[in-house]
Amino acid sequence: MDSSTTATDLQTVLNSSVLQLPDYLPYLELCLNWIALISHGITSLTMGFLVLLLHCLPQLLRIQNLAPTLLLFLYAHFGFSILSTPYQIYRVSQWRTPGTYTQNNFSPYTLYWLSMPELVYYGTIPSPVFLLAIERCVCAKWPLSTVKRHFSLIMAVTFAIVLVVNTAGHLFELPLDIDAVYFCETASCTTTTYRLYVHLVTKIVFSCANVACSLALLFMLRAIDNAAKFKNRVIIFTVIVELIFGVFPCFVSIVYNQVLNLPIGAPNSGLKGEIASTCCAFDGAMCGILYVSVLLKRSYRSSTVANVLTTVEGATKKVQQKAHENLPKVS
Repeated sequence: MDSSTTATDLQTVLNSSVLQLPDYLPYLELCLNWIALISHGITSLTMGFLVLLLHCLPQLLRIQNLAPTLLLFLYAHFGFSILSTPYQIYRVSQWRTPGTYTQNNFSPYTLYWLSMPELVYYGTIPSPVFLLAIERCVCAKWPLSTVKRHFSLIMAVTFAIVLVVNTAGHLFELPLDIDAVYFCETASCTTTTYRLYVHLVTKIVFSCANVACSLALLFMLRAIDNAAKFKNRVIIFTVIVELIFGVFPCFVSIVYNQVLNLPIGAPNSGLKGEIASTCCAFDGAMCGILYVSVLLKRSYRSSTVANVLTTVEGATKKVQQKAHENLPKVS
């Protein structure tokens, strides 16, 4: 679609006195925003809990000396989830009952700036997962000390490059074309220049590479240690989640851009961004729950419950014994 066609379609929308939205669209977007908001909360709590244990109570973890890439994975999810929450809160708080209305409740620049961590999170987070898969493959051949000494710099540089590329891809949208984004109600609707292609490319490249590396690691573990069934289950779970919430939504978004080719500002033009960011947030929440269940000592939780029950039982017996001693004696 050339610029003249886009301008004509957009002018038709702007010349209308009202903006007619499909009845289902506001409800669908609200549902996606609530799912993303709850998912970010779960990710922040689970990843933050693990980070807190690492620094304060490492004895509660099964593995107290975590690999550098896993640390980067935890910190990245924790930080991005917190920074992405304001956008979802803004979307939910400004939601209005669907219908025909003459003005937009959302500020295009507010949407743009608040969504920056969300969209950068979407495009950047597959890189720590990919590096984690590479690190697993390397650790299967060499000790962790060697990996820490030689792989940490590569990890940091790779993540920094991906982060800068995605941030620059978002900033290159400035200045916003206010006439084009006047009716925008979602983050991706404000990206009129690149249509999230920078984020989509980095997402799909690293997601596919992560799936390939994880599958390769599965065969390596089976060849090295047949008893590593627990690790295999974790990797299989990671591969499935990455396929469902990483690779597949990227292809859908690209097809959405190419086939529908909606003019910026028209209804549904930003829906694919909400779906993609929600899948990313849900992916992070599932990973947070998984890694808490994997890293937290179950024996400690059982012993803690047993100690609490023993303490309560002992205190109850003491109270009963003291009450019995205070009873008047019958001569």
